[in-house]
Amino acid sequence: MKILFIVGPTASGKTELGIKICRRIKGEIISADSRQIYKYMDIGTAKPLNPEVPHHLIDIKDPKERYSAYEFYLDAKRCIEDILKRGKRPVVVGGTGLYIRALTEGLFPQPRISPEVKERLLEELKEKGIEALYHELEKVDPEAASKIHPRDRQRIVRALEVYRGTGIPISQFWKKKIDTGIEPVYIGIGWERKELYRRIEERVKRMVESGWVDEVRNLLSMGYSPSDPGFSSVGYREVVGFIEGRYSEEIMIKLIVKKTKEYAR
Repeated sequence: MKILFIVGPTASGKTELGIKICRRIKGEIISADSRQIYKYMDIGTAKPLNPEVPHHLIDIKDPKERYSAYEFYLDAKRCIEDILKRGKRPVVVGGTGLYIRALTEGLFPQPRISPEVKERLLEELKEKGIEALYHELEKVDPEAASKIHPRDRQRIVRALEVYRGTGIPISQFWKKKIDTGIEPVYIGIGWERKELYRRIEERVKRMVESGWVDEVRNLLSMGYSPSDPGFSSVGYREVVGFIEGRYSEEIMIKLIVKKTKEYAR
């Protein structure tokens, strides 16, 4: 079945375009954003406020919970079937490439891996950087490394997680992918790099002005920790650093802008 996908880098205007299109075609949006799944994290994840059309897969997880691309695949498929049954048209909107690929290219059956394996990898990512992990991937699974961008942190960590947890290269699991039955029709949003960076800078400043710091203070007061999965969303740990007095608000904004630009590459 043909499904419309609206894709593009962060701050490119995907949500706004998705809403405009859905209003015209009686559509409903399925969010393919790995950060907007988390409750209580609204400002820093740029969730749409009071959207004019229904949105699905937003606010479905607690910040302490993990959520895999395979879970997204199952949930998104259910949403698509439900929307179609009601005579509406599903529109997938998002910037999480792994989620998009899960729906369009299929996923391999997920091997069970101890959470400690990923936790250790995330510690190594902090200590050694993404380049060191990518070099390891090149050694243990050159086939996977050739298909993953050297700065794609999520996919590199996942590939090493599978290898360390099972002893089997992730590229071998890829050969057992599930046919999703979805034929994607893409609308891609692109901006000149200079303009995209300007949009990112404006958006980060707007988020801070809208109360992002108070949102993070509230999360901390509710008992959530910067080590929780939800805090891996771009900018949240930088806001924690400001709250803890490690740097000024100006430095905080610069750090978030820098990280967002890296993510948008």
